[in-house]
Amino acid sequence: MSKSENKVANYAIVGFGNIGQALAKAFARKGIEVSVATTRDPESFASAADAIGSTIIPKKLAEAVKADIIFLAVRFESHSDVAKALPTWQGKTIVDVTNAYGVSPEELGGQPSSRVVAQAFTGGRLVKGFNHLAAAVLDQDPAVHAGRRVVFLGSDDDGAATEI
Repeated sequence: MSKSENKVANYAIVGFGNIGQALAKAFARKGIEVSVATTRDPESFASAADAIGSTIIPKKLAEAVKADIIFLAVRFESHSDVAKALPTWQGKTIVDVTNAYGVSPEELGGQPSSRVVAQAFTGGRLVKGFNHLAAAVLDQDPAVHAGRRVVFLGSDDDGAATEI
C-alpha cells in the first residue's frame, strides 16, 4: 500500500449552528476528532465545542478547510463565502448539508441546489447528505428500535459517496 492509501482522513464541520453541533455530537459519540469552524473567532464557540467533547476542536475557517472531508453546515446563502476560503478544493470531499429554503429556481439558474454548491467548490468532490434530517433527529444516537437511522447520500462521484 502506498502512503496515501494508509492515510486516515481528517474532518471538519463548517457551521456550528443546530445542524453543525448535531454532526459534532455524532463524531464525539464515535470518539472521532473533528475541527469545527464558523466565520467567527473560534473562541466565541469554544465553550459549546468543549461541552460536546474533547474531540471537537474549534478552529479558524482557514485552518479547518485544510481537512480532507468538510461538512458544509451553513445557510445555503453562505456557501459561496465558505468556498472563497480556498482557491481550489482539489483533493477535498465536501458534504453538502445545506438546503436552499426560500431560494427561487431562477436564483439557482434552474439547476439543483447541490450543483450550484458543487460549482462554487471548484475541483472538490461533492456529496449531498444529512440535509433530510432535522437537527433534533440528527442529534440522537442513530440506533433506533433495533435498527439504525438511514442517511441518504447523493453524488455523481461514486468514490466520494462510498467514502462518506
